[in-house]
Amino acid sequence: LLARLGSDEDARIRLLRCAPFDGGTWQHVDRLPNGLKRRYWEEVNPHWGPHDAPAIATFVDELLKVDRPRAAFHAAHMDWQRLDSPQLIRLLREVATNSAEPSDYYRLDGYYVSEALETLEQRGDTSRDDLARLEFLFIEVLDRSKHEIPNLEAQLSETPALFMEMLALAFRRNDGGEDPAEWRLPNSDNRSAVAHAAYVLLTNASRIPGTQADGSIDLKELKAWLEQVRTLTREYGRADIGDEMIGQLLSHCSPGDDGVWPCEPVRDAIDDLGSQEIATGMLVGIRNARGATWRGEGGAQERELAEQYRSWSREVAFEHPFTANMLEQIAADYDHDAKWWDNQDSVRQRLGH
Repeated sequence: LLARLGSDEDARIRLLRCAPFDGGTWQHVDRLPNGLKRRYWEEVNPHWGPHDAPAIATFVDELLKVDRPRAAFHAAHMDWQRLDSPQLIRLLREVATNSAEPSDYYRLDGYYVSEALETLEQRGDTSRDDLARLEFLFIEVLDRSKHEIPNLEAQLSETPALFMEMLALAFRRNDGGEDPAEWRLPNSDNRSAVAHAAYVLLTNASRIPGTQADGSIDLKELKAWLEQVRTLTREYGRADIGDEMIGQLLSHCSPGDDGVWPCEPVRDAIDDLGSQEIATGMLVGIRNARGATWRGEGGAQERELAEQYRSWSREVAFEHPFTANMLEQIAADYDHDAKWWDNQDSVRQRLGH
């Protein structure tokens, strides 16, 4: 048929596009002049099928050459095990950074991104740095996924300079100074996307600096991390917002051995620093972590929470007065919410709803 179609390029490409998306068709495609070969890969509708590893490697490579990473992702999304790690990493990077395809073509599914990263993690042949970079690129679609962002969180909790860089990407300086050149992104669209990703990381990271393999927190390591980060935030004009973001990170800590939140190492650290901005950040983190709620009668839920935090405040008041004051502030905030919900309930009752 290809021979009979002769020089009718449109008909030849149409025939190949209608042929099965597999190696048999691609043998014919490989015999085409380079221009027609490129046109086939630009126009073909790739789809998942019972492809073997060489076939998957072929169509991923060809689709990446013509700037169609989302199409390649779509066709390979159930066969990550059949792609070698370098090619899978390349595919994920292109999907995240190549904007040549319309965004509504082959929409990304966070589940399959998570599965791809799980595949790389399990193989053990990909560095933590590479995994962390991929997690940053896909940070929004990985929210509440199986994989999440463990490598990125670990780096953030171990590297004060990385925390400072994320802070610089997400927030402007307040002293009119100038940041290092490597923190400045020339492309306005890319800068906006990276700034948003940095903000999402700072507000969602939950691994506490100093966390050990058994889940305990080494107070010395935590304090060293805090000291280094706060030195950098003062140097680069972001001291207040830096402390608030530190507070949001620390708000993810668990209760201590005595059942009181925050745990003992975090209490010791924040009492030593005495930063109201850190306390504010912890309050914001606690409020954000609560999420949506099912409403009962009035502000009963909020009064219960207020009493819980006030009880914790009394328990730690002697040894950790700053922490106790922060817990009292959180309790007072829930008291205010309880009154608001009481008023809302009263209005609904008067209106007969």
